[in-house]
Amino acid sequence: MDIAYLLRVLWRRKFIILAITALAAVLAFAFSYMQPRFYTSTAQYSTGAGTQKVSLSGGGGVGWAETEISVNNVIATFKSPTVLGMVSYRLLLDDIEKYRDQISKQTFSDASKKELMQFVYTDSTARVLRDKIAKQEILDPTKPYEKKIIDAIEMYGFGYNTLSNNIKINRIPSTDYIDVAYRSSDPNTSAAVVNTVGIEYLRFNESLSNQRGKQTADTIGSVMEAQQRKVDSLTNLLIEEKKRQGAIKPEDVSASAFQTVNQLETRLTEEKARYNTASATYESLKKQLDILSGNVSSSIGATDEVIKLQSQKRELLSKLNQGGNDADIRAQIDQINKKIAALSGNPTNTRKKEKIDDLNLQLAEQQGIINASSKTISELESNIRSASGKTNLGAGSEIKLSTLWSSLDMENRQLVQIKDKYFQAQGMLKESPNTNFRQTLVGQPSSSPDPDKTFVNMGVAGTSAFMITSFLFLLGALLSNAVKTPSYFRKLTDIRLLAVVNKLNNRKGLPEISQILSADPAMRNSGSDHFRESMRKLRFAIESSGKRKILFTSLKSDTGKTTLIQSLAQTMKLSRKKVLLIDTNFSHNSLSQIYGVQAYLEDSAKMHPQSDQIRKLISKTDDPFIDIIGSRGGSYTPSEILPHHNLLGHLDELLSEYDYIILEGPALNNHADSQELIRYVDGVIAVFSADEQITPSDNMIMQYLEDLEEKLIGAVLNDVNLEDVDA
Repeated sequence: MDIAYLLRVLWRRKFIILAITALAAVLAFAFSYMQPRFYTSTAQYSTGAGTQKVSLSGGGGVGWAETEISVNNVIATFKSPTVLGMVSYRLLLDDIEKYRDQISKQTFSDASKKELMQFVYTDSTARVLRDKIAKQEILDPTKPYEKKIIDAIEMYGFGYNTLSNNIKINRIPSTDYIDVAYRSSDPNTSAAVVNTVGIEYLRFNESLSNQRGKQTADTIGSVMEAQQRKVDSLTNLLIEEKKRQGAIKPEDVSASAFQTVNQLETRLTEEKARYNTASATYESLKKQLDILSGNVSSSIGATDEVIKLQSQKRELLSKLNQGGNDADIRAQIDQINKKIAALSGNPTNTRKKEKIDDLNLQLAEQQGIINASSKTISELESNIRSASGKTNLGAGSEIKLSTLWSSLDMENRQLVQIKDKYFQAQGMLKESPNTNFRQTLVGQPSSSPDPDKTFVNMGVAGTSAFMITSFLFLLGALLSNAVKTPSYFRKLTDIRLLAVVNKLNNRKGLPEISQILSADPAMRNSGSDHFRESMRKLRFAIESSGKRKILFTSLKSDTGKTTLIQSLAQTMKLSRKKVLLIDTNFSHNSLSQIYGVQAYLEDSAKMHPQSDQIRKLISKTDDPFIDIIGSRGGSYTPSEILPHHNLLGHLDELLSEYDYIILEGPALNNHADSQELIRYVDGVIAVFSADEQITPSDNMIMQYLEDLEEKLIGAVLNDVNLEDVDA
């Protein structure tokens, strides 16, 4: 589709587009004018997410990933139904306490609203709200009493959806600070929301942290009690064994074995402790690596290739720890590092990947310690079994006693570790989770409303309407199957285009056409001039064809054949050519009606075609160069109404008197008339309208016209917009 044509489509519809644009702007102005004025209040909070807490639990510094997660958690908690629900309850409770006495004196036109207001502003409602706030519970809509309170909250605009839609929480970049802004029609409400939401967050967060801390402490306490029972059981066994042995000493031969077993048991205990420590460190490093790897992926949009390379790298590190070809494996690891760096591409991510590499090396080191410790434990257990066998040479009582001592010592150490963790959990319960959370800016009621956006809204509405309307017109032009322009017509068919006739606003009919074609100065304009030249081109094409009996037909109705034939006859008159018009369009006899004929072609059925009576069917017009044979009109075809040897078969006898005989036939798609008439003429001219929609069935008719070959003079594209005649 030609871009110039699309621009012309918009230009022709400019008044509609501008009218819709102006209407949208006016409606936007009216809408903005009727809206209440809004006031925004802003508070600022320091979440403390980037501050390291000093607690009994110890721990290292706070990384950027932990800070990011913590701040996002704070924002999500601020917007949670529980926190915003408590805020809405406090807002309604404040209204109840302030205006309770005034409500009873007011009058209401709406009975249901009066009932609801009188229900809400009572001590019982205030008591329910205080109880919900104290317990941090949400109102239950399934309970009728609480459902009424919810309805009142929604009516006042304090509901969860209203609060969540109007509250805006944004993190200040590169800090752990957040801005909380709220917009409402009441400045005091806006200030109350941004300040109250911080208070309710502190209450909710502390309650949640206490619940989690208590669960942790209770879990560790139960483990500690089980360990204590185990230690007590071993102590009792040791006491019983002491009592059983009394003062009897083991044999000297077994003494050395006893001592060896004791030493080995001690080393075994220490080695197991080392193994446990290395395992715990390994798990900690692995969690750090998972968090950091996840953040790198989210920041750079890691592809499957990067993830696959990281997996290969871990496998190579594992092989390195198990004793592979060190130089070969390290070379492969370096190559993978280069590929990952190339795929990642960004300096920040490079630093993160260096940290990931460091963590991977630490993981490999800890894995090596675990493997070595595991082997040592196996060797110690084997040595203990060997030494224990030698004790059978003497009394086994001392070995048993030493084993009990070693087991008791090991269990006591584990008990001490569990007690340390339990005391740490108890200490964390005493710490406030909100220690570093501070409100750094208190929200104040705004003294002036938000800036008026009426003109902005008008601009957006007008621009949107302009763009949408223009798009719809362009879409209609693109999807339309109308012929539209000469270039598009040539793409549809190979039929020769004789003339492109522009659309003419012909209000007065034939007299106006005569003035246009005669170049009357009063009718001179670009449209009239082009129309006159188009008709001259059509006249020349007909004269050049050498054909004198011509049928004008079309694919569809309303293509302008009648006006075109009138204009052609007037043009031929100017070159002193005498024309006989025959109205064979029985279904729509416009020519007969325009010229007001008194005799009709259908009457030729009663006459001999060679008789002079035939000439009685010819009606004279006001123009001596133009005569016409009219038709009465009806739902029939020429073969049905005319005899076999009818006037149309003897048109050659009239050529001595007329230069051209022009027949108008009905549309080929709707009637068979034109196909019956083609045998009576020398040439056929098909008339297409620029507004005509070409359908698949039309393609078959166009092929029929092309198959006429020499008999088809060509086609006329009619009713083309003047701007499109050269397109």
